[in-house]
Amino acid sequence: MAYGYIMSFMYDVGRGVGEFLHEDEQCVPDTLPQIVHEYAQTANWLDIFLLRKQIKHYLARYAVDGAVAHYDPPFDQELCFVEERFNCHLFEFLNTVLVLLEGEIGNKHCRAVDKVISHIYIRCIKK
Repeated sequence: MAYGYIMSFMYDVGRGVGEFLHEDEQCVPDTLPQIVHEYAQTANWLDIFLLRKQIKHYLARYAVDGAVAHYDPPFDQELCFVEERFNCHLFEFLNTVLVLLEGEIGNKHCRAVDKVISHIYIRCIKK
C-alpha cells in the first residue's frame, strides 16, 4: 500500500478520539498532541520518519490551493471524521501532524542519544 503508514496512523487517531466505538460506548477523546506523542512512544524512529515522509508526499501530490479532498486516493471516505473531531480540514490536520512529528522526532533523537551516552557512561564506571 502506497500510504500504509498514514493509514495506520489515521486508524490510531480514530481509536484515540473514539471514532470506531459503538454508539452506546463513550470515551474521553484524546487531543491530537496526545495521539501523536503516544504514537511516537510506541513506534520506532524509522516508522515515524516514514510517516512524516508519506504525509509530505501525499500533500505534495494531492494538495491544491491549501486543501486536500479526503476522498482522493487512497483513502476513500475513511478520513471524514477529521473535520468533525478536529474542526479543521485534512490539509490543516496533516500539516499539524507534521509539526507535532517534528517535535517528537527531536525528542526521540535526544532520548536515543541519552541512552547511548548513559550506556557508555555505565560501561566506563564498571571498569
